[in-house]
Amino acid sequence: MDQLTVVLISGLGGAAITAAAAVAVPLITGRHARHHEQRARTVDEFDRMMDLRVATRDLLLLLDDARKAARNDRPVDLSELPNAIKQVRTAADRCEVYGLNFVHSPSSRDFGRDTPEARGLHSCIQSAQSVGHLVDEAAQAHEPPDRQLWRRINETFHQAEQARRQVLGVLMDRMAELRAEMART
Repeated sequence: MDQLTVVLISGLGGAAITAAAAVAVPLITGRHARHHEQRARTVDEFDRMMDLRVATRDLLLLLDDARKAARNDRPVDLSELPNAIKQVRTAADRCEVYGLNFVHSPSSRDFGRDTPEARGLHSCIQSAQSVGHLVDEAAQAHEPPDRQLWRRINETFHQAEQARRQVLGVLMDRMAELRAEMART
């Protein structure tokens, strides 16, 4: 081979590599960007569901503390109850972008679907409000609640816990799917 042939072959090889890179690099970069966007959406969905899980847990912990205080004739602080309920509702609303519909007020009833998570959250909030009223009633008496009132407080609290479990059942299934998806990416 003469020197001109080597230069031509090298030039053609270089051009082929440059052309391949010009096509491949945007494809690889685009795929990477789409992968990154999908992972970010998955993480966002997981975080929103975790926020709802945490908000419902905090609501029940607040009620449980108030319930125990009333039982032991200690001061009951329910001042955070409206805020805790608001946080649950806000967290639920943030999950709706992912297809979870929650009916947690009379005005949204017409727009919500009758789903296990919708019924669960509605029941959780109603039960939480009822527990708050019952505990407040016990606290106003300035003595530990009588057996009947204590039974009503406990039954209503357990209804709120059961309703939360219903919501968590849906959330935990979806969160497991999201974890698996994140592990693959």
